[in-house]
Amino acid sequence: MKKPIVLILVLCVSTFSAWAQTDSLFNVLEEAENEVRVNVLNELYKELRNAQPEKALSYAQEALQLAEKIDYPRGQANALNNLGVYHRNRGNYELAIDYYVRALKMHESIENTDGIALTMGNIGNLYSLKGDYDKALEYYNKTLNLIEANPDTVRLISIYNNIGNVYFDLGNNLMAIDYYLRSLALYEKSNHPENTFDLLNSLGNIYFSQRNMDSAMWYFQQSLRVEQINGNKYAQALALNNIGVVHKSVGNYSAAIENQFKARALALEVGNRPLLSTIYKNLSESFYLQKNTAKAYEYLQQYMMLKERLSSEETGRKLAELESSYELAKREKEIEILQQEGEIKDLNVRNSNLLISVFTMGGGLLTALLILYYLKFQHNQRVKNLLEERNREIMRRNREIEAQKQIIEFKNQNITDSIQYAKSIQETILKKRLFRYNMPDSFIFNRPKDIVSGDFFWYARIDDFDILALIDCTGHGVAGAFMTVIGNSILNQIIHENKVYSPSQILLDMDERLAETLKQLEESSTHYGMDLAVCKIDRQHHKLIFSGAKRPLYYVHQGEFTEFKGDNLSIGELSFGRDKSFQEYEINYKEGDVFYIFSDGFADQFGSAVDKKYMSKRFRQLIRTIQKQSMEKQGQSLELEMNRWMGSTEQTDDMLVIGFKL
Repeated sequence: MKKPIVLILVLCVSTFSAWAQTDSLFNVLEEAENEVRVNVLNELYKELRNAQPEKALSYAQEALQLAEKIDYPRGQANALNNLGVYHRNRGNYELAIDYYVRALKMHESIENTDGIALTMGNIGNLYSLKGDYDKALEYYNKTLNLIEANPDTVRLISIYNNIGNVYFDLGNNLMAIDYYLRSLALYEKSNHPENTFDLLNSLGNIYFSQRNMDSAMWYFQQSLRVEQINGNKYAQALALNNIGVVHKSVGNYSAAIENQFKARALALEVGNRPLLSTIYKNLSESFYLQKNTAKAYEYLQQYMMLKERLSSEETGRKLAELESSYELAKREKEIEILQQEGEIKDLNVRNSNLLISVFTMGGGLLTALLILYYLKFQHNQRVKNLLEERNREIMRRNREIEAQKQIIEFKNQNITDSIQYAKSIQETILKKRLFRYNMPDSFIFNRPKDIVSGDFFWYARIDDFDILALIDCTGHGVAGAFMTVIGNSILNQIIHENKVYSPSQILLDMDERLAETLKQLEESSTHYGMDLAVCKIDRQHHKLIFSGAKRPLYYVHQGEFTEFKGDNLSIGELSFGRDKSFQEYEINYKEGDVFYIFSDGFADQFGSAVDKKYMSKRFRQLIRTIQKQSMEKQGQSLELEMNRWMGSTEQTDDMLVIGFKL
């Protein structure tokens, strides 16, 4: 695996910056007063909470006392939130909940959206620790809505990572990876050193979930190294525990136990009970796998005792009270507004009664005028109510339309992200680097119609000869991409496992296996298939052997153009009792000879100036025209010509053209 050295350098620089920031805060604290001092104390808590939790606690307590003394609500709320985090890390969930409730109410009172988002995110962390993942996601999404309204890159990195962790714990690795990659993309664009450990740990989790133990171990070890420099003992404990889990998964139980003991010592030192519970569970499993049942039982008991304390009914009750308290505070505000409106209405009623008395005393004429005015007023009121009702209905429908639009956009984005991920997988199939390394005098013109393609090529260097195949699958986009994965897998089996190197035999085996895979022999209504051009290049004897299934080979020798047409049979195509066979062509090439293989996408593309296809005849003429150029320039010429021909016309199919000089 190629390690991201630049990322590690950035992380180390970030660690140094964190030290410098802490020293700077201490310098400011010496002369800071009032609100500035409260803010510095709260920041010092954040800097020291994982390395020196007790010292960090003293700063948070001092910040709260000073903020209460000088009546600084924002500082109070931040200090309360910090104290909640401290007690959450200690496993004192009841105390943590009390502090979060107080912090949330205070942030609400001063309408501090950032503070509300931060506290809701911490409440989500509590639910995540308790294993209530539905509630955790509910609060994380509330936090996400608040943050996205006023984008905060650092907070978004953290919340995406937390949501990824929840999906990882639920076993939904695809969603976990999606959110981890969102966090990573933001981190790479930001200039902030925060969440360094979370980033490395999440990358380790991705590879661990894919059973890529070497990569997982590398990222967990890097997280340990960075946090040892940073002095973050909690993060070191978590990294050591993860390293132990990897050792356990590969059967290295002694190393697993050794690392988990180190993790236990650090977790005890910082007093993080939730992490300690996880370490006890892993120690029990490691000793059990080592067949040391006595030790396994001992640590299982410690795990169960600690888990029972962390999952008490009181914690659940407190979380329920937190939600009720938060909702109650919002309702009390609504009631207060309604009471004010009621007083206004009472005053209006009294004024109306006074006016009625005056009008009654004014005589019959005034009464008649009042009745007429009242009737007109009623009419106007009905019209007004009708208009308001229609406006409300229009607004309701607009909201529904907007909600549906957002849902569609979200689903489209998820689909696009998934297809982009599929594209990255598909690109790993194409051995472009290996092909260009062994055939440097070549070009690859590849233009998919959609994000993923139904055209691909397969290449391998075997002993003293090369095998190159170009495959044009039925369809394009996602359907075509699925076929490319199937085709790549079958070619690997035929060539690498079964050692079949004859181009014609490769086509026959490919036809049989594809038909078997897709069950086409039974399902005649579905026609999936592939068109192939296969070349075996014998460098020692200067021979190229070609066989094609509906795909030709163009050959240029000293300016003379020759076309070798493949057989008029597709791979996977039903023959209805007819035996298939494919002809082989043997070419004794000379140094400097040029070969071209391609899919039908280039020739089938419609032009903007004329509503016609490019056609094979025009394509052959183009090859004759450009064949004296260097291979790199030939690829550029194909690109320019297709851009000119298409203009604003939509692309109709995937395009793939490969040219190489021997």
